Amino acid sequence: HLKAIFNHGINHRLIPFQHNPFDALSVTTPRKKKKTLDAYQLAQTLGLFDELQVVEDRGERTGRVHPVWFWRVVYETLRQSGIRRNQLKHLRVRDVNFSHDVFLIQVEGSKTYREYDVPISKKLKPWIVMLYLKAKEAGFDLDDQLFNVTRFGWRRKYKNQTMTDSNISNCFREMSDRLGFKVSPHRMRHTLGTNLMKEGPEANLHLVKALLGHTNIRTTLEYVEPDM
Repeated sequence: HLKAIFNHGINHRLIPFQHNPFDALSVTTPRKKKKTLDAYQLAQTLGLFDELQVVEDRGERTGRVHPVWFWRVVYETLRQSGIRRNQLKHLRVRDVNFSHDVFLIQVEGSKTYREYDVPISKKLKPWIVMLYLKAKEAGFDLDDQLFNVTRFGWRRKYKNQTMTDSNISNCFREMSDRLGFKVSPHRMRHTLGTNLMKEGPEANLHLVKALLGHTNIRTTLEYVEPDM
């Protein structure tokens, strides 16, 4: 930060320096262990969805996790595809290709500012088909946001006509409170990457790099952990 501030000051002649005294200095970026969910926590999360679905079927409120089927599809998509929250939010109806079973990740939602395909696995496909059919039934156009809770839930609850980051954050925050441990889109992404690398780093290195949309393989290598 000081290096950037001094560069700005020198370039605009705001300070009497000819050279930036911070140019030769660097700060080591801390590398923390990826936050993931273990098998027990994943099972607990699925159990919570089952419980909430029963509550909703009785006509009772389920808080921010409404409708339950929609948020289950969101959860399964994040867990099995590894896409980011912003990428999920930017998926349009037309971005689902059932002929090749892929999502087209848009430039707008991509952290690396590029388009690429993400596979829809066999386990994920029934959930995406469910969402797609319900979207068609609700009159979605091809350019409409595919994951849009405002068109499925109680209309009066939402300020916007499209799903926002806050809708997703609020749902996962409530789930975390109910479960007693943190569940988030980012943890789902890290969990997928870590589990795939455990199955075989040599075989899955380039697979995980492509799946998670990394441009640098060193980022993917951060998902390799020692097998205790």
